[in-house]
Amino acid sequence: MTKGKTDPNPKIKIQNNKERILSQENRKEPLLEILQPSQDIKEWPERQIVIKGKTDPNTKIKIQNNEVEVGKDGIFTYTLELLEGKNIINIIADNGQKQKKITLIITRRGNEAVRLNQNISFSRYIEIFPPGFGKANKAF
Repeated sequence: MTKGKTDPNPKIKIQNNKERILSQENRKEPLLEILQPSQDIKEWPERQIVIKGKTDPNTKIKIQNNEVEVGKDGIFTYTLELLEGKNIINIIADNGQKQKKITLIITRRGNEAVRLNQNISFSRYIEIFPPGFGKANKAF
């Protein structure tokens, strides 16, 4: 090599390093944050729960194997029907290179609360209309 000429190999190496760095960035795990419900929630009284989260805009989201639309801002929302008892909810983010999975375990106890309210109402009914109430009215 003569003086004044640049060696083309360092440029190629830098370019290859940049390509290598870019390909490593493409392989990083996708962003997946659950905004709602709080991951501290273990019990839920209602039949439906709204799951709201944030990811990268080009990442695909599946909740219980159902693809969920992701907005341009990366926000997604999904309403899920809960079964009575223990529900295992899988949320998967897939950026085409890697996946990230969050599992929520939420127990629905809605029917127990309804049964409790029915029992309270029934008890009040008995107190308002005690046994023999109808017999006393027949005497009049």
